[in-house]
Amino acid sequence: MDDLESVKDRLVCTHLHDNDSHGDQHNPLFTGTVDWPRLASIIARSSYEKCISMEVTQPLSGIEDETEFLKTAFEGGTRFSEMVEQARQNIG
Repeated sequence: MDDLESVKDRLVCTHLHDNDSHGDQHNPLFTGTVDWPRLASIIARSSYEKCISMEVTQPLSGIEDETEFLKTAFEGGTRFSEMVEQARQNIG
């Protein structure tokens, strides 16, 4: 996050996912160890205004049912998008 903070005004795309801090697992947002409030704050204070995209995959998520996986991914994306919007409103 410290590195991202220093280049936040040069963001051109996002590629968000979560993990358990032991690998690049591409799990749904809010299912691992990422500091989502801090990331939302960084993005809110950046010049980035495009879509927030995720790259999540089911195999390492621990969610076997595809419908449940998609629901979890959707809800995490929605929650994070709302966090960024709220952080933007708090700035200005």
